Amino acid sequence: MKSNRDLPRLLKRAPGRKSGGALKHVRLVEKIQKQLEKASPHSAKQTIGNLAIDIGDLTSVGKAHSDHVDQLLAMSFPRDLAAFRKLLAQFEVNLLFENQWHLSSLKRLLPQLVKDAYRSSNGSE
Repeated sequence: MKSNRDLPRLLKRAPGRKSGGALKHVRLVEKIQKQLEKASPHSAKQTIGNLAIDIGDLTSVGKAHSDHVDQLLAMSFPRDLAAFRKLLAQFEVNLLFENQWHLSSLKRLLPQLVKDAYRSSNGSE
């Protein structure tokens, strides 16, 4: 990240569902950002930072969704009907709202990163 000033914002947004999950999420975002900076050095820091956050958050949403599918498969009905309803709400929040927000952001950011990456390689690839 640009500085440690970004850490509280990331911790607030990080979907730290397990103990230490928020810190692990921040580390993942930092690794993604460093790789993007190496791959596309002409890209604006803000573009790369926002893209790294989106990719990291989508990764976390994907893991949460996988966990939710495992929970669904382990349920027994009608006994777990109340838990099933709560699970449906999680699907809605994670997949329809959070995922959609990050996908919209990626749709906006990726074209600039692609352009910058080609500029970085002088269009040779």
